[in-house]
Amino acid sequence: MASPVFAIDSAMLGIDRLSGNDWQLNDIKLEVTGLNQTPQIKLRATKLILPKPFHDVTLADIQCHDFSWQENDLECKRGRASVKSKYWQSPSTAFSFRLTNTAALLIYRMLG
Repeated sequence: MASPVFAIDSAMLGIDRLSGNDWQLNDIKLEVTGLNQTPQIKLRATKLILPKPFHDVTLADIQCHDFSWQENDLECKRGRASVKSKYWQSPSTAFSFRLTNTAALLIYRMLG
């Protein structure tokens, strides 16, 4: 079976604010690249308003370097994330995840 070919290879979306009942993300940049090869997704929010105990987090930078999304299956095979707060900055963390209708799997490890 042939792989699909996309007319668009990359896209960037800027979102001023995204919010829910107890949280808010401001100045969000979502970038998707490599749609014709190995898709990558990057999400960066420069201001976060989160409930306790995460209320002092000020920056989230999440990147997935091998990403797929098909019908009811969302998977990041190779990701990296870092978080910054008023009191500390996390070291970069490697992660992978898979979400389906019936299960969720998250694997992470701290990098030095």
